[in-house]
Amino acid sequence: MFAAERPRLLPAPEPLPETARVEPIKANSQAFVQLDTNRYSVPSHYASLIVTLVVDDWAVRLLDGDHVIAEHARSWSRRQVFEKPDHRAVLLEERRAARNLKGRDRIRAVVPAFDRIVERWGVSGTSLGYRATRTINLLDLYGDQVFAAAAAADLIARELSDVGALAVACEKHRKDLGRVMPIALEQRSTIISTNLAFKQWGTTFPGAACVVALVDRFAQHCHRIEIVPLLAVATPVVSTHSVVGGTGGAGMV
Repeated sequence: MFAAERPRLLPAPEPLPETARVEPIKANSQAFVQLDTNRYSVPSHYASLIVTLVVDDWAVRLLDGDHVIAEHARSWSRRQVFEKPDHRAVLLEERRAARNLKGRDRIRAVVPAFDRIVERWGVSGTSLGYRATRTINLLDLYGDQVFAAAAAADLIARELSDVGALAVACEKHRKDLGRVMPIALEQRSTIISTNLAFKQWGTTFPGAACVVALVDRFAQHCHRIEIVPLLAVATPVVSTHSVVGGTGGAGMV
């Protein structure tokens, strides 16, 4: 029967018509489109834009006009997320660059000539982001005054670029300014232990004025705990003296 009817049939069209489901769909703000209960990624710059969804039993394709921007194997599972790394690569690079730029802008506000050090970082070929992060950590730890003196006086003048050298310079300038600890540590709880009486601190810290300032600061802002040595087999006695405390404060044992 089919052989008798075949000459009267029209030939199949070329190409064959699309039998997949085709419809416009909007990507969400995180650059995903939702099909059933699953989410499929598109390139990050298509976030919140309308694309064309072409889906059949085997594949999910997302198009911008006639251009395929994403293709995933269709899943019949529920509440799954399918994301391709290359769809996030540009966004991650932009965020990383913005974070590094923001950090370098902060450093420039303290040391305007710091671009000279950044140029040396570029020549050395190592990661600018890694060095910028370590440098910002030093700025947070030591504060603007010590950091500016160390960066300007030591690294820039001596044409150095190593972050380790900057850390050493910051520590040196902190001691030169008579600071007991980096400024960031002064803003949080710190425990200091000593077996010397206050009157003996002059043997450790140079300069009588420095010792007087330290003792006065501890007396005003610390909670002091004196540990009494054990006498024979008696129960140890601990006497606690509370002095007017500040916001961060320090403890002395």
